[in-house]
Amino acid sequence: MSITVQLAHFSDCHSHFDGAPMRFAPAGESEWRTQCGGYARILTRLNALRRQADEAGQSCLFLHGGDTFQGSLYFNRFKGRANADLLSLLRPDAMVIGNHEFDLGNGPLVEFLRQLDFPVLAANLDSSQEPADTPLPLRGLPQLYDASRPWHQRIIGGVPFALLGITLPQMAAIANPDGHTRFHGIEQTLQAALAEIKTAGIQHIILLSHLGLEQDKRLAERFPELSLIIGGHTHSLLGELAPLGLDSEGSYPLMVNGVAVLHAAHSALCLGVCELTFDERGRVERSRGQLEWLPWQPWPFA
Repeated sequence: MSITVQLAHFSDCHSHFDGAPMRFAPAGESEWRTQCGGYARILTRLNALRRQADEAGQSCLFLHGGDTFQGSLYFNRFKGRANADLLSLLRPDAMVIGNHEFDLGNGPLVEFLRQLDFPVLAANLDSSQEPADTPLPLRGLPQLYDASRPWHQRIIGGVPFALLGITLPQMAAIANPDGHTRFHGIEQTLQAALAEIKTAGIQHIILLSHLGLEQDKRLAERFPELSLIIGGHTHSLLGELAPLGLDSEGSYPLMVNGVAVLHAAHSALCLGVCELTFDERGRVERSRGQLEWLPWQPWPFA
């Protein structure tokens, strides 16, 4: 039995709640610059997608590819509090931890996570060596799915889906996690988690990855049992974007070894929207979607 899911996703928003400037330059047209995206426009679009899915008897998933911290004066002033408040309004179904979430150490990340009511995923994050007297402990947070509990089950249309996340293992070199926090290797983490998921009899598997597009393509080749990879970190654009004068790194979705790979830019400029039909084995058999840009002015192009 197949199942169709309406999926929306973004990543690397970096506290750009108002969106960011964007430049479009279609062939034969004058360059057009506009402010684009932002959480208000994204929420409006998400609400419409959720209504459409409900009317069609489908489920709508909204997934976050990581890196909500840093990037704007909102973060400089409010740290993770504004991110938690505004992200909660968008109601993600899951998010993977990005490297910038650790820029200020574990404490601000813990304060952020405590305010959320949706799953936050990082299967290779190991806080088992955290001292018992740590003031703001990562270990044991109910919404965090880390090495101690590496995946989250979600029933969609009566079908069990496994959601798991993977983040950059070289975190200590590029961010500022506390010294007792460990990050396991990517392949060993996925091998162990996928073995558990298979034992549970689940074939629909969604990986939220904050590793970048090239690494996601390698994971799709290495782990064909994955149904779908929602990525982030490299701010990659996918889809037929030449009519807008933009460079693309591949089709949307990018199919690699039967695994659908999806990325959606950065800075809350746009929303990735894709209708996916999965077969009974968890393979994507049909897909239809694109990056949806949300400019603040009407399009001037035909």
